[in-house]
This record gives sequence, structure tokens and C-alpha cells, in this order.
Amino acid sequence: NCEGESTLLDVSANVSTENTVMFEVFPLYPLGFFNHPPANPYPSGIEVNSVAPTIITDPLAQIESICINMLTDWNADMAFILRAPSGELLELSTNNGGGLDNYINTCFTPDATTSITAGTPPFTGDFQPEGNWNSLVGANILGEWQLLVSDQFGINDVGELVSWSISFNSV
Repeated sequence: NCEGESTLLDVSANVSTENTVMFEVFPLYPLGFFNHPPANPYPSGIEVNSVAPTIITDPLAQIESICINMLTDWNADMAFILRAPSGELLELSTNNGGGLDNYINTCFTPDATTSITAGTPPFTGDFQPEGNWNSLVGANILGEWQLLVSDQFGINDVGELVSWSISFNSV
């Protein structure tokens, strides 16, 4: 540029301001009816931080996925409930899958087309949860999210919660 000349600057760009932020834990926790019956679910926690906005107003847009890896020998015994830091609950899956085994890379996503109740074990892929996503409206995003896991039956049966994750779309 020379003195006295004008220059037009174009700073427009297609820049995404939304990022997916994933939080994951690997409890490798042995779990069965003997140590976590329905009245005493195992609370596996993940501390969530650095996500904006901080309150869920639209779970279908703000939550990307909740994924579970659970080894079990009788899927229909298992119950998975997600608890937000502020106490809101989302039932992911309860008593599904009959006598077949395992939740392997089982993800609950807002855009899934199959309900977990219509899936077949081993549950692998994307599913709609058994509960309603809107049960999380008003929940705090920041803080400890918990996956509450219980075994409904089978005193001698033991599975293992290998891992679980939760992913948010953050601005």
C-alpha cells in the first residue's frame, strides 16, 4: 500500500465456532447384582469443564453422544442412567437385550434412528436412549456427570464397566 491509496480488506471466512469436546473415563470396574443392585447403582463420574454454554437448553444440539463399553453376560439385567451435575436424569437403557451379551461402543446420540429398545446385542453403534433427551433441559453442564449402573439380577454374574464418555458441542 502506498500513502493515500485505499485498500479493501476481506476478513470473511467460513470458520466454525462450534467444537465437540469429549470427556472419557476407564473405570475397569467389576459390577454385578452382588455389589450394585438397583437400590445401589455404581456412580461412575466424569468431571466436565471448559464447555459453553454452561446450561443445557437444547440437548439435541448440545449433546453429541454418551458412549458405553460394558462387558456383561446378560444384557437384560443391566440399567444405565445418566445423572447431570445438577441432578437431572436420563434413562439410557434398562432391561434390554435379553440373555445376550455386552454393550460395545454403544453410543446414545440425538441423531440416531434406532431406539435402544429395538436394538440387538451386542449393542454396537448409535441408538436413541430409552428416556427423553428433554429431561436434561436446565441441567448444568459443568461439574461431575455420573453414569449410574446397576445389575437387576444374578447374584453370581459379574460384568465389567470398561469405559464411558460424554461429548458436548461447545461454542
